[in-house]
Amino acid sequence: MQYIQAFDNVWSKIFGKQRGWLIIKPADLMEAHAEELAQIETLDNGKGITYSHAANVPEAIQCFCYYAD
Repeated sequence: MQYIQAFDNVWSKIFGKQRGWLIIKPADLMEAHAEELAQIETLDNGKGITYSHAANVPEAIQCFCYYAD
């Protein structure tokens, strides 16, 4: 319940453009560290590094970008 209250008190008062910036920032960081994230993803789930680098990480970045718009 405390998370719902925190969300209502803070997030609902932030303007849309500011929300977008807050959501796009992690995407920028993920893009800057894409290789490292792909290696971690490969260690975590056993998929090949090529797949992690070509699909998993870019798809996660795209998800953040989608919700930032």
